[in-house]
Amino acid sequence: MAVGTTASILREGSKEIETERDWDVFKQALPASIKTMEALLYVSPDNEDLLSSLVKGYTAFAYGINETLYLNDYYAENDSTYYKSKAESQYSRAVSYGLRFLKNEGVSYDDLSNALSNGGEKSIAKLLGDELSDDQKTLEMVLFTAQAWGGLINLKKSIPLMAQAPIIKGMFDWVCSEDPKILFGICDVLLAVYDLGRPKTFGGNPQRGRKSLLKFIDQNPENYMARVTLMQFWSIPSSDKKSFDSHSRFLTTAGREFGKKKHWEPSNQPPKMSRQNLFNAIALKRFKIMRKYEKEFF
Repeated sequence: MAVGTTASILREGSKEIETERDWDVFKQALPASIKTMEALLYVSPDNEDLLSSLVKGYTAFAYGINETLYLNDYYAENDSTYYKSKAESQYSRAVSYGLRFLKNEGVSYDDLSNALSNGGEKSIAKLLGDELSDDQKTLEMVLFTAQAWGGLINLKKSIPLMAQAPIIKGMFDWVCSEDPKILFGICDVLLAVYDLGRPKTFGGNPQRGRKSLLKFIDQNPENYMARVTLMQFWSIPSSDKKSFDSHSRFLTTAGREFGKKKHWEPSNQPPKMSRQNLFNAIALKRFKIMRKYEKEFF
């Protein structure tokens, strides 16, 4: 009973970290939070609040911290794989916890594989719709499991993993059909990454991904993650300097204003406690790294 109550409080309370505006605070705070949840899961192995929170936590750890720091090595063409390996490990943990959650709900990895073989991504989405609740906890868990799975594919780029991409697409499709606006429109960003980050033989469609992101940015100019995603997966690989410069100008100004609100002054209003803050803080950290290598890109 005590673990169940604590797990529920932790899951709801974890939303507070999404309001964090300082990337360094996020980096320092997240590991201890995750290990606390894993300690509780050790006592209550099937607790779905904990499994859901750990999927989200490890995905954030991988994407927001280690994959972000790996960009330094990637753009510098540095052979170091420290951050890349850490991100792969954390994405793997997120996927493992997500599959545990799904198995508890009656959807095993074999069920996903069979659905993939018998109808592809549409069968995956139908399976999830038939078997799972559409409550927010489950939707976020499936969404972050799919993001972690996709992140692992993008980092490792192995053929067996790429062959599983339709499972990810089916998971995205189910979540995004149930709640298209979940987490500030992250569906549009993740589906665009799916198109931009896959070879055409594995379902990628870079032009569609680019157009989708541009439309989303036009409708959601304060979502910095969408701009950084477009720069990472389109502007830089395509040597589209005009696109890079346009979003760079916006993010430079936005980052300056975002940073000002970290510091108290008598004339300042308290910054808004938005759950979008952390997404933007991660985006600005990634942008800062990209800017460092701009001369190598173009």
